[in-house]
Amino acid sequence: TKVYPLLPQQLKLCVVGSIGQHIPADLKNVTKIAYAENLHEYYFKSKIALCPMLIGTGVKVKVVEALSHGLPVVCTERGLDGLPDKMNSGCLLADNEEQFAGWIQQLLNDKTFYNEQSRLSRASFERHFSIEKVYKKIDEALGLGGGN
Repeated sequence: TKVYPLLPQQLKLCVVGSIGQHIPADLKNVTKIAYAENLHEYYFKSKIALCPMLIGTGVKVKVVEALSHGLPVVCTERGLDGLPDKMNSGCLLADNEEQFAGWIQQLLNDKTFYNEQSRLSRASFERHFSIEKVYKKIDEALGLGGGN
């Protein structure tokens, strides 16, 4: 309700999941998908991921998935919860609606900035959440293989 009016009306938005039922039906540039068997197709079609969460703790799977696809993420402080890197991770923190809309518009209008955030996003995923890194962390936690 606060960020949407600040965005260009030609911007196409897609909302996946039950949260869509809370979005007004008359927004012509918003596609609502109640359920998606495979989210990857939506990530591949997207340029930016948004995580406007106001409450909650822990790592947000939607943020990690977006990072794995090299998508910059515009998020609130709750969207950064649990991430090892709060800065230079491809996630852009917005403290208010103007900043949230501003990051979205900068990503859409500044190709160099977008490409850098996309690179940081993918690098952050590889550094912390790739299969190899996760298995290594599990092995270390269980005292297996000396961390190799």
